[in-house]
Amino acid sequence: MADAANCASLRTQLPSLRQSAQPGRTRVACFGPYLPAGAGLSSVDAAAVPDWCASSSPQWRTRRFEGCLNYNTYIGLVDIISGAELGRTYFNLQHQVQVRWNSLAITNQVVITRGESEGLMEDDDEMAVELHSYCSYGCSGSLDTAYTPFDRGDPVTFTYSATSTVAEGSMALAGQLHSWTIDHEEFIELPDPWVYQSQGVRCDRVTYKSNAGCSTGYQPTMPHSGIGAVTTHVRAGEECDEYPFAHSYQGGPNSSRASVSSGDQRVQGGVMSDFFQHQRVLDGEPFWVDPYLS
Repeated sequence: MADAANCASLRTQLPSLRQSAQPGRTRVACFGPYLPAGAGLSSVDAAAVPDWCASSSPQWRTRRFEGCLNYNTYIGLVDIISGAELGRTYFNLQHQVQVRWNSLAITNQVVITRGESEGLMEDDDEMAVELHSYCSYGCSGSLDTAYTPFDRGDPVTFTYSATSTVAEGSMALAGQLHSWTIDHEEFIELPDPWVYQSQGVRCDRVTYKSNAGCSTGYQPTMPHSGIGAVTTHVRAGEECDEYPFAHSYQGGPNSSRASVSSGDQRVQGGVMSDFFQHQRVLDGEPFWVDPYLS
């Protein structure tokens, strides 16, 4: 994810903010850059995200049917007269995007949790958050929330869905934008919201699949353990009934071949069929084969 910080650009806006400020309101908020784990967030855990996303990162991480962002940052309080930073409130954002192999729905769960404050920002300051989400390409659906109280240690959760608009017989990408604004008892209005792009997904309604579905595009792995002689030969890199598979573009005259039992071959056929269907592997899409994975 591109750094969504606007504190760095705030200084260029200070002259216009001074001119428009109401008497007695000379403080403005901004969003900071990504922060590593630890700073100001000791009270925040990663319970809302899966184990593979438990550590914070400035980038989206993916599996075949889900993407996850675990992002630490802060809200800065800046004096528009001097330009000095007066305080910070830290927060953590956990955003999951989930899709399914047999559905065009794109489900989002966003959890934002307020951590510690410092300087002139205090833990008991009254704050509220507002989220606007909408499809930027390839889908329909949006979310517009009212301001929701944003108290220290109390996670604020939003769950909502969009739907891919991919045409019949086609494949298309879909993406969403998410825009946050924060209200504080002493801020003048934030000059800019915090906007970021969520994990894009790939959806299709191709004719050789029995139904429509989506994935993140993350390259899947076909498990190939426990299939007797087939597994043995794939592990050894030697002969197999046919490897690379006849179903792959690498298969054919140059593939290795050997006799295996009809039972092993039937099991392998079922593994491959299930993998191609439930991992939503399309024509021409690469995939891994792991003979140690069951």
